[in-house]
Amino acid sequence: MKHTKPKIILFGPPAVGKTHIGKLLAKESGLTFYDGDNEMTPHERGLVSRGQWDDKNRQTLLTRMAQTINQLDSNSPKGVVISVALTRQWMREFLNDQCGPLNFVLVRSSLLNNELENLVSTRHHEGHPITVESFRKFTSQFESPAMPHLTLDNPQDENQEHILKDRIHQLMKQLSITD
Repeated sequence: MKHTKPKIILFGPPAVGKTHIGKLLAKESGLTFYDGDNEMTPHERGLVSRGQWDDKNRQTLLTRMAQTINQLDSNSPKGVVISVALTRQWMREFLNDQCGPLNFVLVRSSLLNNELENLVSTRHHEGHPITVESFRKFTSQFESPAMPHLTLDNPQDENQEHILKDRIHQLMKQLSITD
């Protein structure tokens, strides 16, 4: 029986820790990490920050992203882990059609208002187009997943990083990933 390399999609609303978890998972497992936000052009970031991001823009981005994921997968000895919001079900289905089969993992977290503002400020300084207003908009538009998926709850607390690492190891077991 041929063992296939995992392709894991960490998805969820903005600011739940998908990128942080993806980097930790890659470090623990040897998977190749890819941050889907890095695929956005400066023009696309501007569209997001101005609230002009639409489904046509999303499909263009997802098409490029699928090409990158497939290329990374073909070059990765162990598989890939991708962090990307995928706020709508059609977006998840599109990527699965282009790159599948994918292992979807919904990342969840809860933020207090002051934590949200601090996080958005930090991400803005890193070049991310998210604002508090766009965060709330994208979070309110997030569609519950209609496909099989696992869930990982992120405590979003540096003092609980050991809990997050334990959850990542549990996820690796569920996905039959050995380190």
